[in-house]
Amino acid sequence: MFVLQTSPADLLRCRFALSPLWELTSAVRTMHQPVGQRWHLPWLAALADLDPPDGLAVLHAMQPARGYNPDFLTPTPTTRGTTLPEEAGRVARTPLARLAHELARCRADQTDPAVRAVLDVLLADPAQARKEIAAALLACWDALLAAHWPRIQRLLDADIAHHARQLADHGLIALLNQLHPDVRWRGDDVEVCWQQGVVEQSRELGGAGIVLMPSAFTWPHPIAVLDPPWQPTIVYPARGVGVLWQRLPGASAALSGVVGPTRARLLTDLVEPASTTSLAERYEMAASTISRHLILLQTAGLARAHRDGHQVLYQRTSLGAALSAPQDPDGPALTTP
Repeated sequence: MFVLQTSPADLLRCRFALSPLWELTSAVRTMHQPVGQRWHLPWLAALADLDPPDGLAVLHAMQPARGYNPDFLTPTPTTRGTTLPEEAGRVARTPLARLAHELARCRADQTDPAVRAVLDVLLADPAQARKEIAAALLACWDALLAAHWPRIQRLLDADIAHHARQLADHGLIALLNQLHPDVRWRGDDVEVCWQQGVVEQSRELGGAGIVLMPSAFTWPHPIAVLDPPWQPTIVYPARGVGVLWQRLPGASAALSGVVGPTRARLLTDLVEPASTTSLAERYEMAASTISRHLILLQTAGLARAHRDGHQVLYQRTSLGAALSAPQDPDGPALTTP
């Protein structure tokens, strides 16, 4: 169990973030520890015929099955829109003393002699190791996740939009208690209690605040990152990861005949909020084309839009959901309130 000891100042500094680098390192862990990760089997199957990317052994070596993973490898994102190259650049600027200390701590938890040998090479020359680790992150990103990032980012953005609405409607304490069964508010503390009754780490936040970060590859338990100098972070499984690798939804022939095939697919898909850009990437269509379809759905009362920061998110209305739901041809006719 991890305990985050909060103050009123910490509650005012809670924010959401997402991290391509966290997803990459967690994806590498999933590759080497696939047991229980049934949601990602389609992705794992797609990797089966690929040659291992350069640097994969280096990233694997820094992730023992149990024990310490170097914190410099996943710095807390400073903005929600950070990119993998930006995060890899931060890793490349890690102070050498910190890098060497954290690699040595990680090595102590590695039990495989072959994997420890990889860490020994890195520890022999921290300056060269820093360059190799940054290069490994870029190479593995390009080979493993870059092509899938629009799909993953859409899932994470939808999770943040959902929880942001919870925060607005019910407040922070209610949000924390609903974030995940292993996260709870107790007294003035936030507890991340995947290992019941055992306090592994505690930190008095002292106004540092909390970052809430959904992840597609962190499952089934949330993780707390408490070591300074990073802002305290709770990484939790994103909502909807079970449908992450499913094909684009189909739409009924009847709905397609009424609103057109593209708008029917969009309407069927807009269970969670999505931006014009993310939909354009997913459907491999021009953003202007997607925008026209969304405006028509909005005008018809089938979708609604709301602003989230610098982007506009669309989601189907209750009427849109009713129209896109599978219909029983022998059941009652569709009615609307």
